[in-house]
Amino acid sequence: MDGLNLMIAAELERIRKETDSDFTAFAAPRRDESSWRWTYASGSLNGRYALLAVKPGRGIVGAALRTERVIVLDRHRHALDLRKEDSPLLMAERLEAVAAVPVLLPNGPQGVLLLGARSPMDYDSASIEKLYESAKRLSSVFSQAADNPSVS
Repeated sequence: MDGLNLMIAAELERIRKETDSDFTAFAAPRRDESSWRWTYASGSLNGRYALLAVKPGRGIVGAALRTERVIVLDRHRHALDLRKEDSPLLMAERLEAVAAVPVLLPNGPQGVLLLGARSPMDYDSASIEKLYESAKRLSSVFSQAADNPSVS
């Protein structure tokens, strides 16, 4: 695993443990396609995340990308137009609560970071702040990798 991959994997593991989540994942746009893919995960039940495409215009990931803000679906926060069924990842990993935030660079989104829990719970403000901080760290990692190709 190269330096960039190690940094992303370590960040996913760190944020999963810090927020008491069961699952974290990172989706990125495919360079050779117009689609996005889940490229990294921590806490996966079966590894199927790597086979699942992300539809940037739909579900929690699409909402996070469109608004460039964190989107949370849990016991007390939900939107009528965002349903668990709209995300194959949420179904495959049996997630009951999720939060997603885009990882932004000056030229646009570089990816999406997602937290998930397999039991009903609420993500508190401290967990959401940790998610934002994690997205900022990943943004910095990608920025450094772009400036210094030896990192990737």
